[in-house]
Amino acid sequence: MKFLDSEKFSTLSSALSMVAASSGKQLLVKLEGYSCKHTSNDKKRYKQFLHERGATPQAGDDDSGEEEAAAPAAAEEAMSVGQSFSLSRSLPRSAGELGIPNPGSNVQMLGPAQTVVSPYGKLQVETCSLRTLFFLASSLNLSFPDYEFLQSDSQNFSKEPQIDMVINSIDSTLGTTIGAEYANLKQDLWSAIDSDISLRNSTVYSYTPENDGADLLAEDEHAVWSFYYFFYNKRARRIVLFTCMSVSDERQQRSAEVSDDEDTFAEMEQ
Repeated sequence: MKFLDSEKFSTLSSALSMVAASSGKQLLVKLEGYSCKHTSNDKKRYKQFLHERGATPQAGDDDSGEEEAAAPAAAEEAMSVGQSFSLSRSLPRSAGELGIPNPGSNVQMLGPAQTVVSPYGKLQVETCSLRTLFFLASSLNLSFPDYEFLQSDSQNFSKEPQIDMVINSIDSTLGTTIGAEYANLKQDLWSAIDSDISLRNSTVYSYTPENDGADLLAEDEHAVWSFYYFFYNKRARRIVLFTCMSVSDERQQRSAEVSDDEDTFAEMEQ
């Protein structure tokens, strides 16, 4: 994995933070590109990553196992959040029929982007290859070097069903937080991401830090909300990581107080 420096991404990240600050909000924004080509160190870490999950490198160990596991046909059409349904066909009786990977498989279950509750349990299972999971976690490691994401549970990651839903969610979140000024940045933001990664050829994953040892949100008592999205173009072997955390006024006040204290201390030493 390699960080790909992008002036456009840096400018947009700064612009989003500055516009938020002008409206009295604080956003910690990261918009970063990464190459998924293995370095020699990556190869060693990947082997260790597989070993810890009871898997071994295999010929053709790529993302070929990344198709969605199919839900039972009768449930597939009715599946939506909060929607109840019944099954007229016999229920699957084994993990294999549900598409759940076998222990030691190079395919891992992901957390659901949308949770469906039924009397029959989870009827749709999202999966991705361990190689893809390694790429996602490694990009977070590079972006947040004080944390270790390769130990994260695979179910802290989700495969998003539709890229348009992700774009709309981000637009809604940032528009609500920043206000009308976001409309002036939105077109440039998505044009830059599309130019770098080709959105129509990308799969979107998200990371939810809840119940994870690398919970960035939980460690910041003044954090209000956060999102972590990966736009992954498998063919181009690139990832665009887009993360954002909103922090409360108390953190800004505390930061200002610390800065004032440091200035006072510096003056006393002179």
